[in-house]
Amino acid sequence: MKTTTCIAALLILAAALPAWAGPLTPVACDPSMALSAKPLYITGSAFKLGKGAAGLVSSQALVGTARANGTTLMVAIDSSKSGASAPDVLRFDFSGKGNFKGAPTAKLKQTNPSSRYYTANFGPIEVKATINGKATPVTVKGHYIKSGNFRRLQIFLGTAVEGKCRFGGKELSVRIIDGNNNLRVGDAWKRRSFGRNITFTPGDTIAVDLGDGTFSKSVRNACYGSPIEVDGKWYMVRASADGKQVAATPVPMAGGKIHIAHPKWSAMLIGDKYVLPLEGGPKPQALPAGKYDLRSYEEFSAPDGQGRRAQLTVSPRGSAASKITVAPGKTTELAIGSPLKASIKATKRGSQIRLSLVMTDAAGRHITRLTTYGGQRPPKPTVIIKDSTGKQVYQNSLEYG
Repeated sequence: MKTTTCIAALLILAAALPAWAGPLTPVACDPSMALSAKPLYITGSAFKLGKGAAGLVSSQALVGTARANGTTLMVAIDSSKSGASAPDVLRFDFSGKGNFKGAPTAKLKQTNPSSRYYTANFGPIEVKATINGKATPVTVKGHYIKSGNFRRLQIFLGTAVEGKCRFGGKELSVRIIDGNNNLRVGDAWKRRSFGRNITFTPGDTIAVDLGDGTFSKSVRNACYGSPIEVDGKWYMVRASADGKQVAATPVPMAGGKIHIAHPKWSAMLIGDKYVLPLEGGPKPQALPAGKYDLRSYEEFSAPDGQGRRAQLTVSPRGSAASKITVAPGKTTELAIGSPLKASIKATKRGSQIRLSLVMTDAAGRHITRLTTYGGQRPPKPTVIIKDSTGKQVYQNSLEYG
């Protein structure tokens, strides 16, 4: 009896352990592939003259430091040749020690030569960063601005590990993408609560290529530490502790669906256990059953003749409309986004009356951004006031801001 019990326990344990596949290969990637992609900034007084720093060319070279989640990146604004009249290159020291000898570089490409202030882009380029003694490929790109004594450097970093996993009967390409700028993978997203406000600490991104393996066409994304759905089944994708292998382990769970009847949309949901990024259209979208807080929502119109889409961003946080319940085997209909509701709010101050536009979505949620097909703001709303007889007595356009 004891032997049978031990064997059963071992079988259960074996089933729970990931079947490691691999190997995982470090790759550079577009920084925007991370669901939580955010830039690093170096601004103002953070820049100091790089006197004594090895590997710099100009005596006027400036060095700044960016820190994120245990990673220290030092960047030098320098010249490629001695005697140059202006800086034209960035040097990156991923060790954070201020040694730029042999450091990877990116050229500054000025974008507004006729302006009174200086702006330039750099990258995207692939560089080799030494992280914990290992050469790690990283895509670097960003923007530099200088106006008088003010300067700001905005830096995006993109790195991942890539391999193949078996999802049921399919072997698919998988990437685990650094999402918090520590240039390592394996960081799970975590739920956080501040009173009624539910938010998260971002981590890495799982990308599963359902197509040709180039990660350019049919890609499904998930937050690291949360499940991903492939062919109607749910899997947990994990990297081994040394970052060299990957596994997709089936996880049985009750599923439901959410239906948002718009051509194209994306949303972020935070549950008790998981953080789920969703992308969809008019068809119901699968997700694990449970209770969720709707953190963010973006809606895109059908494309115009040039393939452009109008865009709407809704902020549901802190409202009763942010609560969503998905029952097992059921489809939850969610009214969100368009059609929009607009009204005029009049506020009297002394002899003056202030008119403001109040715009909400289909369920009364706040609208944070609305752009037309060209990415511009819609035309300014016009207000017409009439007296009791219907005669127009006032007309004006509202201002943004």
